[in-house]
Amino acid sequence: MKVFAIALLALIGLAVCDIGIPPMPCEDSMSSCAKRPKIYCEKPWFAKRCLLYCGLCPPQIPPSPPPRPCEDSSKTCANLPMEKCFDPDVRFKCQKTCNACPCKDSNPDICAKLPPAKCFEPLLRALCPDKCGDCCPSVYGYSVYC
Repeated sequence: MKVFAIALLALIGLAVCDIGIPPMPCEDSMSSCAKRPKIYCEKPWFAKRCLLYCGLCPPQIPPSPPPRPCEDSSKTCANLPMEKCFDPDVRFKCQKTCNACPCKDSNPDICAKLPPAKCFEPLLRALCPDKCGDCCPSVYGYSVYC
Protein backbone atom coordinates (compact mmCIF):
# COMPACT_ATOMS: atom_id res chain seq x y z
CA MET A 1 0.00 0.00 0.00
CA LYS A 2 2.80 2.43 0.86
CA VAL A 3 4.65 1.55 -2.36
CA PHE A 4 1.45 2.55 -4.19
CA ALA A 5 1.45 5.86 -2.31
CA ILE A 6 5.06 6.50 -3.34
CA ALA A 7 4.22 5.65 -6.97
CA LEU A 8 1.24 8.03 -6.80
CA LEU A 9 3.48 10.79 -5.46
CA ALA A 10 5.90 10.13 -8.32
CA LEU A 11 3.06 10.56 -10.83
CA ILE A 12 1.95 13.77 -9.14
CA GLY A 13 5.54 14.91 -9.47
CA LEU A 14 5.26 14.21 -13.20
CA ALA A 15 2.22 16.47 -13.45
CA VAL A 16 4.01 19.24 -11.56
CA CYS A 17 7.04 18.78 -13.80
CA ASP A 18 4.91 19.25 -16.89
CA ILE A 19 3.68 22.70 -15.84
CA GLY A 20 7.12 24.23 -15.57
CA ILE A 21 8.35 23.31 -12.09
CA PRO A 22 11.70 21.51 -12.37
CA PRO A 23 11.47 17.79 -11.52
CA MET A 24 13.36 16.24 -8.65
CA PRO A 25 16.03 13.82 -9.86
CA CYS A 26 14.91 10.22 -9.83
CA GLU A 27 17.82 8.23 -8.53
CA ASP A 28 18.82 5.83 -5.80
CA SER A 29 20.14 7.61 -2.73
CA MET A 30 21.74 4.40 -1.42
CA SER A 31 24.57 2.70 -3.27
CA SER A 32 23.47 -0.72 -1.98
CA CYS A 33 19.99 -0.81 -3.59
CA ALA A 34 20.88 -3.34 -6.29
CA LYS A 35 22.48 -5.64 -3.71
CA ARG A 36 19.10 -6.30 -2.07
CA PRO A 37 16.28 -8.49 -3.38
CA LYS A 38 13.40 -6.68 -5.12
CA ILE A 39 11.07 -7.70 -2.28
CA TYR A 40 12.71 -4.90 -0.30
CA CYS A 41 10.91 -2.43 -2.57
CA GLU A 42 7.74 -3.16 -0.61
CA LYS A 43 9.34 -1.61 2.46
CA PRO A 44 8.61 2.16 2.48
CA TRP A 45 12.02 3.14 3.90
CA PHE A 46 13.76 1.16 1.11
CA ALA A 47 11.47 2.27 -1.74
CA LYS A 48 11.98 5.93 -0.75
CA ARG A 49 15.77 5.57 -1.01
CA CYS A 50 15.82 3.28 -4.08
CA LEU A 51 13.34 4.87 -6.50
CA LEU A 52 15.29 3.92 -9.61
CA TYR A 53 15.99 0.33 -8.50
CA CYS A 54 12.36 -0.20 -7.48
CA GLY A 55 11.01 1.20 -10.75
CA LEU A 56 9.20 4.10 -9.09
CA CYS A 57 10.53 6.88 -11.34
CA PRO A 58 7.88 8.67 -13.41
CA PRO A 59 8.10 8.20 -17.19
CA GLN A 60 9.86 10.92 -19.14
CA ILE A 61 7.48 12.90 -21.35
CA PRO A 62 8.91 14.93 -24.23
CA PRO A 63 8.05 18.64 -24.20
CA SER A 64 5.05 19.80 -26.23
CA PRO A 65 5.84 21.13 -29.71
CA PRO A 66 5.90 24.91 -30.04
CA PRO A 67 2.61 26.44 -31.14
CA ARG A 68 2.07 27.24 -34.79
CA PRO A 69 2.74 30.93 -35.44
CA CYS A 70 -0.33 33.10 -35.76
CA GLU A 71 -0.16 34.85 -39.12
CA ASP A 72 -2.36 36.41 -41.75
CA SER A 73 -2.28 34.45 -45.02
CA SER A 74 -3.39 37.39 -47.15
CA LYS A 75 -1.70 40.75 -47.77
CA THR A 76 -5.09 42.45 -47.72
CA CYS A 77 -5.51 41.76 -43.99
CA ALA A 78 -3.37 44.75 -42.95
CA ASN A 79 -5.96 47.29 -44.15
CA LEU A 80 -9.01 45.22 -43.28
CA PRO A 81 -11.88 46.95 -41.44
CA MET A 82 -12.53 44.99 -38.23
CA GLU A 83 -16.22 44.41 -39.04
CA LYS A 84 -15.09 42.11 -41.88
CA CYS A 85 -13.74 39.72 -39.22
CA PHE A 86 -17.29 38.48 -38.57
CA ASP A 87 -17.05 36.65 -41.93
CA PRO A 88 -15.65 33.11 -41.28
CA ASP A 89 -13.60 33.09 -44.51
CA VAL A 90 -11.99 36.43 -43.69
CA ARG A 91 -11.34 35.31 -40.11
CA PHE A 92 -9.55 32.20 -41.42
CA LYS A 93 -7.32 34.15 -43.85
CA CYS A 94 -6.67 37.02 -41.43
CA GLN A 95 -6.26 35.16 -38.13
CA LYS A 96 -3.78 37.60 -36.60
CA THR A 97 -5.65 40.76 -37.64
CA CYS A 98 -9.00 39.32 -36.53
CA ASN A 99 -7.66 37.94 -33.20
CA ALA A 100 -8.79 34.46 -34.27
CA CYS A 101 -5.64 32.40 -33.88
CA PRO A 102 -6.12 28.75 -32.88
CA CYS A 103 -5.98 28.41 -29.14
CA LYS A 104 -4.89 25.16 -27.52
CA ASP A 105 -3.74 24.02 -24.11
CA SER A 106 0.02 23.44 -23.88
CA ASN A 107 -0.50 19.97 -22.40
CA PRO A 108 -4.08 18.70 -22.90
CA ASP A 109 -3.57 15.72 -20.56
CA ILE A 110 -2.57 17.88 -17.60
CA CYS A 111 -5.07 20.63 -18.42
CA ALA A 112 -7.94 18.13 -18.58
CA LYS A 113 -7.27 17.24 -14.91
CA LEU A 114 -6.92 20.88 -13.82
CA PRO A 115 -9.63 21.91 -11.32
CA PRO A 116 -11.41 25.11 -12.47
CA ALA A 117 -10.30 26.95 -9.32
CA LYS A 118 -6.66 26.60 -10.44
CA CYS A 119 -7.41 28.74 -13.53
CA PHE A 120 -7.02 31.83 -11.33
CA GLU A 121 -3.28 31.09 -11.08
CA PRO A 122 -1.57 33.05 -13.91
CA LEU A 123 0.95 30.34 -14.88
CA LEU A 124 -1.71 27.61 -15.13
CA ARG A 125 -4.09 29.96 -16.97
CA ALA A 126 -1.35 30.66 -19.54
CA LEU A 127 -0.58 26.94 -19.98
CA CYS A 128 -4.25 25.91 -20.20
CA PRO A 129 -6.06 28.76 -22.02
CA ASP A 130 -8.69 26.50 -23.60
CA LYS A 131 -9.53 24.75 -20.31
CA CYS A 132 -9.60 28.12 -18.50
CA GLY A 133 -11.87 29.79 -21.06
CA ASP A 134 -9.36 32.20 -22.62
CA CYS A 135 -9.72 30.93 -26.20
CA CYS A 136 -12.77 32.87 -27.29
CA PRO A 137 -11.66 35.67 -29.65
CA SER A 138 -13.75 38.76 -30.05
CA VAL A 139 -14.21 41.59 -32.52
CA TYR A 140 -15.15 44.92 -30.99
CA GLY A 141 -15.78 43.10 -27.71
CA TYR A 142 -18.34 40.70 -29.21
CA SER A 143 -17.74 36.96 -29.27
CA VAL A 144 -17.08 35.77 -32.82
CA TYR A 145 -17.59 32.00 -32.62
CA CYS A 146 -17.60 30.77 -29.04
